[in-house]
Amino acid sequence: MKRAYLFVLSLPVIESIDFCGPISRYLPSECHCSNVNHGFDLACEVNFFKLDKIGLDLTLSPCVSPASAELDVTDTKFNIHKELAGLHAGKALQWPIPGLSLSLPKVGEVGVVVDFNIEGDAAELTLKVGLDACGKVSHVGICGSRLHIGLPLNVLSHTFNFSHACDNDAMIQEPLGLDVVKMLPSLHMYNDTTSSSTKVLTSETLSCSYASYKQCDSAWGEVHLGTSSNTICNSGCAMTSVAMYLQSIGNKLTPLQLNEYLISNGGYASKDLLIWGSVDTQFGVTFEGKNTSPSVSDIQKGLANCQGLIANVRGGSHWVLITGFVSGTTFSVHDPGFNVDSYDLSEMKQLAVYNKN
Repeated sequence: MKRAYLFVLSLPVIESIDFCGPISRYLPSECHCSNVNHGFDLACEVNFFKLDKIGLDLTLSPCVSPASAELDVTDTKFNIHKELAGLHAGKALQWPIPGLSLSLPKVGEVGVVVDFNIEGDAAELTLKVGLDACGKVSHVGICGSRLHIGLPLNVLSHTFNFSHACDNDAMIQEPLGLDVVKMLPSLHMYNDTTSSSTKVLTSETLSCSYASYKQCDSAWGEVHLGTSSNTICNSGCAMTSVAMYLQSIGNKLTPLQLNEYLISNGGYASKDLLIWGSVDTQFGVTFEGKNTSPSVSDIQKGLANCQGLIANVRGGSHWVLITGFVSGTTFSVHDPGFNVDSYDLSEMKQLAVYNKN
């Protein structure tokens, strides 16, 4: 007589992780908060003195040390879309938005400035997001309240405690039960039969090959990133990942050369924050934007089309170039900062996506 066995796996119950809860009561009506992997996304459309509507989209990872963020700035009226990488606690940003100037009543022409800062850690994180303006009065450059009542225009300015959310988030950094199949291979939990219509992408089917650089390479590691005091070794993971992709599609380019190009062509904001779209046209690519909820299928299709898929990992504090599919939900990478050759999809907070022209 054949016997059937039922395996019951007891897994810890994790409550829903709510990063938006602590900040929702402080948000103006033009902002909306959404929980994302290991943090939250704050999308705002700011009415700037009824002259213009400016979009600010902030993705924040409060649990890593230091807390890290990405900021997108958009303006449909002036056809502006800028995405800034590398924001983190302890690094204030006051960034004049390129191409955005408005005529402020009784003042004249002013430039609009992003005013952003994070300070502290998850237990006591001060977050400031807003817009300011700078102009000239009697040939003297001034900003803020000296220029106009109501400036700076704060969207959010408060100190929050994310400890509870971060404690829960730490419990699910790896998907629960992921190793069950490895422990019990005889259960045959997956059907290995693959039809032609559902062919799985493997490293053998890829038509692209990817260059590999390390941000701490002696040829450029101690060079300043942008015009800041930070070095490429310390803070250049995003820039180095972009250099790897650009080299892979035919540009003879090292991180050192790309860094020099970005400095000379407005590729950094606030001294060393990468502007993703600044490499468009010159290097035969188009920055398509961010994918904040990538799927296995999204990444496989991107690899098949030789896209540049740069993944935000390690809780949002690091960037790597995806180079292939391993199995399940695991992808191979070229990691510019760590001796790691793969990451699981659950570790990828978002993707910066480039298309080859």
